Amino acid sequence: MVIGILIALQVDNLNEERKNRELEMVFLERLKSDLVTDTIYLNRRINRADTIIKRGQTYLPEMYKNQENFQEYFALTNTNIWDSEDMVIQKATYNELNNTGGFNLISNRRLKEQILSHYFKYEAIDSHIKELNVFSISLLREIIDLHFKKYNVVDAQEQTNVRVEMDWKYINDPLSKEFMDLEIAVGFYTGKHEMFKDYFEESLVRSRHLIDEISLELKNDD
Repeated sequence: MVIGILIALQVDNLNEERKNRELEMVFLERLKSDLVTDTIYLNRRINRADTIIKRGQTYLPEMYKNQENFQEYFALTNTNIWDSEDMVIQKATYNELNNTGGFNLISNRRLKEQILSHYFKYEAIDSHIKELNVFSISLLREIIDLHFKKYNVVDAQEQTNVRVEMDWKYINDPLSKEFMDLEIAVGFYTGKHEMFKDYFEESLVRSRHLIDEISLELKNDD
């Protein structure tokens, strides 16, 4: 009887280990899928950052050229991109593993450490990007209030509010406070996205490496 009980317990343990391994593979497949989605997203953000950086680098020297009228000023202003998008990655599987103790299922200790390190770095990058975006948005708000002074008038025929642009001639005075503040803002947004691009490229390399490591673990289970 004792031998029978021991055999039954051993069978139960083997079944439990098999179930845990199967669940581990499910989580790893999901993590891999999340990371593949992230690589597509990161490539898009890198391309977007490139566009914003080039626009900013073009904008700065163009500011020093004389703007003859509001139309030219408006066209110049619209060349820059005031983008403050935070980083949004796929974290559902990671969060589930983290919140449910699921990381205990990952038997490859080295792989588990790589996954945890990867998402820890993501969190640090995400925090810094948010800080820079909050600051740049407040900076842009001040610039808008100061430079793009507007007031509402009513179009009697259409009965709608019309935005009328005023006070644009500061753009032809590089020594004016308005001009220098705008130049600083453009420079900050350009520099911000240069930093973002570095973050995205670094994250892309890590994501691809982790995809390869997870793929190897999944292959070893075949």
